[in-house]
Amino acid sequence: MLRDDLTQKWSYFEDEERWIRVNRSSDIRFNSQESTCREAPIRGKENLAMTRATCLVVTVLLVLGCSAAFAQQNVVLGFLASDGVSQYCDIETLVISPPYASGIHMNPACGFSPDATLVGFRGSILPVAHLPVTGGQTYLLADSGLDAICNCFTGEQAILVTATIPVNPKKPKFGWEYLYNTYESFNSYLGNWGYLTATLPTGPVANGPANRSGVSFLQGMVQKNDMMKK
Repeated sequence: MLRDDLTQKWSYFEDEERWIRVNRSSDIRFNSQESTCREAPIRGKENLAMTRATCLVVTVLLVLGCSAAFAQQNVVLGFLASDGVSQYCDIETLVISPPYASGIHMNPACGFSPDATLVGFRGSILPVAHLPVTGGQTYLLADSGLDAICNCFTGEQAILVTATIPVNPKKPKFGWEYLYNTYESFNSYLGNWGYLTATLPTGPVANGPANRSGVSFLQGMVQKNDMMKK
């Protein structure tokens, strides 16, 4: 009985195969119209893999481009006085990740410690402010230097406005300025300003203003330029 059933099924398959060989156009496997509209499963997987690879490459390029555009910049500069010749003994060392910046107002060459902390962001100062340093290529940094030089709490708050490149001797332009307010007051004193230099002091014998060696620009500040009363 089982043998008869298998024989009948086999005969059915043989008859169907002979019919397909005679009528190839009716079988979707050999239909040219259908085959032009359908892709083999393997080719479809290849296209999908290629699309994913392309997306991955584009993503990597975008990440690299953004990383380059916002790459960190390290800046180490010294301070020249407003006469463009005398150099102070302190320096600034910054890490810049636009629009933010942080760093250290370093005093080791001045012969005292500790150093001061800097933190802030890029800003633009309009000429109407009547300050030595104006424009948009500057960073406005809170500076704890006044507490650092006395190693105490003064209650005074200061801000260092600084460019990020040394002065061009052919086109000298002020590169830094220091403003501060005294304890429980409403003032904005312009304490000091000058040029930036790539030449760094190496010891406490730095060429300070008025032939005073080892002078920080914090020690050379004045308290008469209240910019809020100009």
